Amino acid sequence: MLNAEESDPKKLGWMHGLPPPKGKLIMQPQSDHFSFPKLRWTVCHIRELMPTEQVSRGIGSPTPFDYAIDDGIETVKFTPLDGTDTMIWRESLMEK
Repeated sequence: MLNAEESDPKKLGWMHGLPPPKGKLIMQPQSDHFSFPKLRWTVCHIRELMPTEQVSRGIGSPTPFDYAIDDGIETVKFTPLDGTDTMIWRESLMEK
């Protein structure tokens, strides 16, 4: 499995060129446009694949959260599924 750096859509060449090479196309209604690693490109370009609707947040000013995310989240350790070693969240992003 690819890690975060290896699955970068630009690095993989998804949808580059005009037209993109056949093996680098992400199209709808293909059933694999929501599968990894194509998912990363799809989420950023969903409006290019299917109709969407913009939803307004309203005319009032944004309401700030009344709490902050716990800075300790970076130190939470866990053992990945099918893993034996513990790691923190940031370490898991680069794992395969």
